[in-house]
Amino acid sequence: MKKKFPKPNEHGTYSSERAETLSYTNSRTRANIELLQIGPDLWINAIDVQLSNCGMGEPLGNHDPHPTRAGALTAAVQRIVRYTEHNTAPDAPQVKRWAEGRLQMTLF
Repeated sequence: MKKKFPKPNEHGTYSSERAETLSYTNSRTRANIELLQIGPDLWINAIDVQLSNCGMGEPLGNHDPHPTRAGALTAAVQRIVRYTEHNTAPDAPQVKRWAEGRLQMTLF
């Protein structure tokens, strides 16, 4: 039986309904990584980060596809690390450590 993969909407984004979500939250901070398999060897990701002084997010779209889940996760972690490593928010280092930890847990 063939696996049925999700399809994008008319804007090219995918619903988070079937995505795997990795989350970090505390009183003022949150970070999410969404991973979704959209084809036999095709994974996409999205990130959402809210720090105490700023935030950023992106839709779950086919803008940076990867052949493996690990590749999609690595790309998401790298974007969070880049966003947090020069941010002056006091909670940025916590989010950076969390993201790097998701990668270590997956690869080792």
